[in-house]
Amino acid sequence: MPIEYTKIIHKYRNTLPFGYYDLIIISLVHQGADILKYMANNIDKYVKGNFIWIVHYNNEEHIDETTLPPWAWLVRDTIKTSSISSRLLLMAINQILKFALVNVTSKNIMTLSSGSGFFREFVIPKEETVALTSHEINIYPNKNYKHNEEIDVKYMGNCSKYLESVGSFGWQYAYGGDSDSEFHSLVRTRQFKYLRGAQWSGQIWPYEVGKMILEDISELDDSDNHINLKYACEEIYLSTYAHNYAKNNNITITFNEVIIDWNNAYHIKNIEYIEKLRNNYKLGSAICRLPTMASSEIRTFLLI
Repeated sequence: MPIEYTKIIHKYRNTLPFGYYDLIIISLVHQGADILKYMANNIDKYVKGNFIWIVHYNNEEHIDETTLPPWAWLVRDTIKTSSISSRLLLMAINQILKFALVNVTSKNIMTLSSGSGFFREFVIPKEETVALTSHEINIYPNKNYKHNEEIDVKYMGNCSKYLESVGSFGWQYAYGGDSDSEFHSLVRTRQFKYLRGAQWSGQIWPYEVGKMILEDISELDDSDNHINLKYACEEIYLSTYAHNYAKNNNITITFNEVIIDWNNAYHIKNIEYIEKLRNNYKLGSAICRLPTMASSEIRTFLLI
């Protein structure tokens, strides 16, 4: 099924964003206006530097863009997404890039999910940055993380079998990545040497990576596979482009900016967990996944 536009209209500024920024933060928000405003407050408190935040907000609850900070902007042409894993989240990310890259330039782009929140100061880098590595390798150093490492393109279409052969599990490749022939075609056309998996929230990659993603993913707008492919493809597409760019340009790949403890606290359950990170762990500046309610104790704590 090709992408479908929501036709939801909010109150927008009469102008469009313009200029250069060290960082474009991009987010998908399908919850209501309370989460959108919460994220704006959280970003305002912790993010330091020259940035702009662009959001694909496709909830019908009305929002007035002029009430948001001047660095916060809403995508005008939002698309329908789905609560189940599909390629629609990737296509919504691409809608952000369509809006952002035609209006502004930057050094880097950062992805930030609506379930993520900063818990300490994030100073925006001024040099090209590729941040993809999961903090899991520090939290649980004895686990096998081959599913989040580079995989030679010779295994494309059979990555789940390769991962099983090295003691890992099939991850997004098994769920749909191995059968996503359209993705495989894009990889071949770009002559990428590697596939790379990574959580999508908290990735950072250069503006040039965003341009490549926009050019290629826009070709898929009319594809019939967005619903048929039921996997979290945003955890393979984006990082594959960023990883190959890093390799080709001798950029050291650093840790993802968002910390997700997949084993223990994928859902952040208490304030003590945040305090422990603040006091004992020096990497990363945001966490996921926060409670869904903007008024929750944990979300409120992050704004104190």
